[in-house]
Amino acid sequence: MTCENKLENNQLKIYVYLIERNRPASIREIAVATGLAPSSVHYHLKRMIEAGLVKRAFNGYIPAKIIGIRGYVVIGRKILPRIMIYGFFFLGLFVGELLVSFMRGFNIDRLTTIMISCASSALFFLEGLRIRKELFSSK
Repeated sequence: MTCENKLENNQLKIYVYLIERNRPASIREIAVATGLAPSSVHYHLKRMIEAGLVKRAFNGYIPAKIIGIRGYVVIGRKILPRIMIYGFFFLGLFVGELLVSFMRGFNIDRLTTIMISCASSALFFLEGLRIRKELFSSK
């Protein structure tokens, strides 16, 4: 079923591809990018057009509107797993604590904060990349 927060897996792949592409895409281009059969792409596009999410353009298909997707954040034309936002938070903490340490000197508390924030940032980013890769993997 297609509704704003319940896009089917293959529809989600197509929708994300169209948003990030930022220009019309043909059925063949979508099929190659998502790893789906052209007939499957056509079927899902038809359902998404009926739901008002996608529309036919002069030379392909484009998103009709940008909707919220559960577990993801839309920033401009980029869709990121929500967990990556936590990675940005810890990256900011890491950089800030590193700068303070260089200006005021290192101590055990600052070193602990630097190590934990660096590890946390890396873990959140890696998990976000895994989730994003999983979105486009064939199942």
